[in-house]
Amino acid sequence: MAGCAGPKFSTVTAVPSGKAVIYVYRKAALGGVLGNHHIYANGQPVTSLYSGSYYPYLAEPGTNYLSSEMVSLAIAINMSMNAQFKHRVCWIEAEAGKTYYVQFEIATSWGPIMTEVDANTGSRDIRECNLAKALK
Repeated sequence: MAGCAGPKFSTVTAVPSGKAVIYVYRKAALGGVLGNHHIYANGQPVTSLYSGSYYPYLAEPGTNYLSSEMVSLAIAINMSMNAQFKHRVCWIEAEAGKTYYVQFEIATSWGPIMTEVDANTGSRDIRECNLAKALK
């Protein structure tokens, strides 16, 4: 659970000109608490979300797609989940200067789901999340 140790939610205040902010978050829940999911933006690694974490992705304007890959100590679970759900993505048509919220959920046997949510829902949900570390 070391991935959950980051600071509580804080708004990105210094957004570079010409970028949008996409907050990807995973609310705290018991389901899937021992696993994490690597999040990718446009095929590039961004962060690893644990239960109760978030990450602010600075996006280029235009179409951005987010996808995930399960990371578990159980190799068979990784292979099965990632093969089944690797094409589930969330598309965001980002505009420079705007903020977007994407909720990541574990949907039991239906696999992970990423859904864009409205600003009121996202800003309320994300308050209790801790900052996840960037994948490099």
